[in-house]
Amino acid sequence: MKSPIKAEQIVVDDSVESCRRKIVVTMDESATCENALSWCLKNIIQPNDALILINVQSKASIFSRPPDIDVSELILTIEERVRADSHQLLTDAVSKARAHLPPNMKIQAISLKGDDPREVLLQEIEALNADCVVMGSRGLSKVKGVVFGSVSTFLMRHVRVCPVIVIKF
Repeated sequence: MKSPIKAEQIVVDDSVESCRRKIVVTMDESATCENALSWCLKNIIQPNDALILINVQSKASIFSRPPDIDVSELILTIEERVRADSHQLLTDAVSKARAHLPPNMKIQAISLKGDDPREVLLQEIEALNADCVVMGSRGLSKVKGVVFGSVSTFLMRHVRVCPVIVIKF
């Protein structure tokens, strides 16, 4: 099933339809996501599984500005930098995965855009009909988690198609 979310770009697009299981690993710049990917490669991935790496680019926004300043070029520059960073993050993750997996292993790396990474990830995971989600936890305190919104807690509570495994080291 195709995702209802328009992918900004698929960085790596191996066909995963014939794979036994679709294992999703959410990626951001944190060390816990690196650890989650490593843990997944060692403990979850099996022959004939597909590894799907997803990063959500937060939309650039400027909260206040003088009305006479045109910031459209600045916004485009920020969005391009965020897009390039997302693609580099996924390219590096694919390289790491390929180094630990058999050469014929199927991998997809998807860079998505969205205002709320929690909702974007939830929709994509369900559209993919994933068999498992592995993600890192930044270890926010309860207060920060409530204020900023923990992505891992949100997905654990709302994903209905598969288990969500949260790696906290």
